[in-house]
Amino acid sequence: HTTFQYGGASGKRHRLREAMLWHDGDSYYNPPGGMLMYTPSLPPLRPAATPAAHVALMTLQLRQIRAALVVAHALGRRLILPPLTCAL
Repeated sequence: HTTFQYGGASGKRHRLREAMLWHDGDSYYNPPGGMLMYTPSLPPLRPAATPAAHVALMTLQLRQIRAALVVAHALGRRLILPPLTCAL
């Protein structure tokens, strides 16, 4: 049983897919060209919990996502996004 979610049925399918509990064809879990994953490079010490520090940390991560998207596109792969870290 899935919990309520604003995405309705498609959101529930997404949650089940994330948990590998939804049956999809091989192309969903193993797309042509493959996938690309990366581990973001974050500062070793988290900044103070301020709005400015949050924006700076998110900007750093978004730049890394953009670079990874460029690499994934050049290789013909799908990018698996890492979890984002919040400074607040």
